[in-house]
Amino acid sequence: MSHEHDTHASLITHPLQHCPGCHSDRLEPVVETGAQDVHFLCRECGRCWDVGLGAVRRVPPATCFGCPERGRCVEMYALDHPDLQHTAD
Repeated sequence: MSHEHDTHASLITHPLQHCPGCHSDRLEPVVETGAQDVHFLCRECGRCWDVGLGAVRRVPPATCFGCPERGRCVEMYALDHPDLQHTAD
């Protein structure tokens, strides 16, 4: 098997090499069962990413119903987006 083939296979199974937020290589696929989608959670910083159509975007945890890592993602998203904090009246 050629090195080029190995590279293409790894890009399909693991399209991100490093976290766009902290540059760690500790990304793990997380299955979001509600949408039957796969996101990539950084085990270093707790940010979750979606890869599709040649773009990488941060996953808002409010859209991840059924994700087993949702709690950690909610905490990190709140820290990164303090302007989105709402208080219940």
